[in-house]
Amino acid sequence: MLRKVFSLILLAVSVSLFGAASAKAGDFGYGGGYDPYDYLWDLSCQELWVRRNSIYAQHGYCFRTRRAIRYFGNEGCWTRNPRLSRAEHRLVAAIRRVERAKGCR
Repeated sequence: MLRKVFSLILLAVSVSLFGAASAKAGDFGYGGGYDPYDYLWDLSCQELWVRRNSIYAQHGYCFRTRRAIRYFGNEGCWTRNPRLSRAEHRLVAAIRRVERAKGCR
């Protein structure tokens, strides 16, 4: 439970950092030389996985993998198709790109 709370706090910080950075960049960093996702490269594969899945957990996603169920649990989940904001979709996509580039599994 404490792990889940910590993950949700990390998520809130990530989304708020993303929002502030995108407002400064004006174009979400793609073309202006500033990338609000640069900080993701400093995270480990585990931290990236937690950050990405925390977004889904916050929206009631019912996890299927043993790893995710062990980490987040499925108590109180209500959907397999959560509605994410544009900012959350962008953050998830950025995390996935970094995970792929780093060879995370």
